[in-house]
Amino acid sequence: MDDPAQRVAGARLLDALLGEIEALPGTLREVFVLQVLEGRDTAEVCRRLGITEANCWVRLHRARRRLAERMRDHLA
Repeated sequence: MDDPAQRVAGARLLDALLGEIEALPGTLREVFVLQVLEGRDTAEVCRRLGITEANCWVRLHRARRRLAERMRDHLA
């Protein structure tokens, strides 16, 4: 069943997530957008950003952790 209230809640949650992604520091946002949203592989992200694979994974982990922490308030 397509519940209008659920659609509105979903749209608000998506808006909140996009806002939180925008609020990430640039170095974290770049890696998150390239890998998660655009689906680029790690090697390509590293080449494009001029970083090591280890640094790429650290940035991605930090971005995900920060987003999870900030989204908790929106899910309560």
